[in-house]
Amino acid sequence: MRNIWPANLTPRPGQVEVAENLLNALKNGYKVVLDAPTGWGKTLVSLIALSNARTIPALWLIRSLAIGERIAEDAKKLGLRSFIAAGKSKTCLLRELRKGDVYYYCRFFRYSCPYLRNLMRQKFFFIVESYKELIKYCKDRKICPYYAQDFLIKKADIIIQNYFRRRFDAEALIIDEAHNLLLPKENHFPIDNLNDIIIAMEKFPYTNKKSISSLISFKRFLENYEGPFDFRAFIDENTLMDLESALIFFLERRNKTGIGQFLRVLKSDILYVEKRMLIGLKVFPISIPRPAILLSGTFMRDFLKNMDVDAYIKVEREPLLALVLTWLSSKYNEFEDYILEYRKLLNLLKKYGQVVAFGTQRVISRFRCKDNIHEEEISKLPSTWNGILLLKTRGRFSEGVDINAKIAVILGAPYMTPDIINRLSDIYRRFGFRDHKFLASDVPMLIATLQCIGRITRNVGVKPVVILADYRYQYFEKTLSQYLQLVYIKDLNELKRKIEGLKNGISSK
Repeated sequence: MRNIWPANLTPRPGQVEVAENLLNALKNGYKVVLDAPTGWGKTLVSLIALSNARTIPALWLIRSLAIGERIAEDAKKLGLRSFIAAGKSKTCLLRELRKGDVYYYCRFFRYSCPYLRNLMRQKFFFIVESYKELIKYCKDRKICPYYAQDFLIKKADIIIQNYFRRRFDAEALIIDEAHNLLLPKENHFPIDNLNDIIIAMEKFPYTNKKSISSLISFKRFLENYEGPFDFRAFIDENTLMDLESALIFFLERRNKTGIGQFLRVLKSDILYVEKRMLIGLKVFPISIPRPAILLSGTFMRDFLKNMDVDAYIKVEREPLLALVLTWLSSKYNEFEDYILEYRKLLNLLKKYGQVVAFGTQRVISRFRCKDNIHEEEISKLPSTWNGILLLKTRGRFSEGVDINAKIAVILGAPYMTPDIINRLSDIYRRFGFRDHKFLASDVPMLIATLQCIGRITRNVGVKPVVILADYRYQYFEKTLSQYLQLVYIKDLNELKRKIEGLKNGISSK
């Protein structure tokens, strides 16, 4: 085969061979998984394969638009034109509408929207690489950025967008962080925002008083409850119709209500309450057209049977040492008995400086104190910090963010609640998955664990100490072995000796 690697770029070991394998897969119309370590160069080799296979334009799906610029930078190195496309909530110029209301306004009233009408009247020739630049251009001309993206997408070689945005026709599909396809989508709605909806419903001239009473009762219930539930115990079909009618009424007048986002959350497959937040989980069937490349740094072999792939390319790596603390657990019926031991663990780790502690909201909320740094207290992770940084698994810092740290500790295996797991399992079973229990329970936990570890191991020259503080990780030694070398620690004294022996750049205060 001819050398497909660009002359102006120096490949790392194995990259040329992987690019050639991807090229063959694309030409044969295959669906292929590329599993390679974080920072190895999955993006670049995929772009080289796409360019040489001439499967352009290609649609590149990402979980968060924050990583879109990295893909665009690599595309530029190869002379490929990219465009990062965003959804309606990020691009709509009608600032009098709330995020969730935008989707409904665009559905019912887009042809009366002045920004879309202006776009339809004008010729559009402006070329940019991102929706962010496009918004600046469209603001001055009072034209709709969302639909203006369609003109730019037609001129792009690589179309970068969120998983859940409407897909455009392309010659090939690339799915970044493809393990996320196995996870449900989350929608959030602050419970306190129900006050605005109740006020709006009181102002709606056609509201049934019973609907307002139902919403008030619903809010009172949510304020004193945590866990999964069925909203239909409070909100019946008549109340839903009143909410939809009120939404249309206020959208036509461009009044903020928040009803749109509330209705979107209610349409989820599973609803639960956590820390004054109403959270909805929506499960989507896994449907991937060919040819496609699925990229991941944590795509375990156990996932393959759920993805219907034709080929699997694995870039071997040296498993990272991970210390499993066998005397701890965050299991629901056991966690209270271990809280004191977790506190002792954090007190020990504190002296080593930069320590990131990941946990579910249920877990990390028990370790709030003035000495620790909390996720909600920082708008951006500072480059220099010290102490214990408490971050939520599946939170905004758990994926797509690089964190400099000396120690990463997972405070308990990050399982969802038993009720949520059971409901997810039922949904996956209805979708026809034979291993629906594994998908609902262990897969989200394992993915969350590896994603959190990946935040502090992106730099291949750095090997932080990884601690898995839950005895249940020993049940997954075979599954995790391609990423982690598990070493079992029986007590705090043994852990201290092990860390001192590993130090590897760790220094006491």
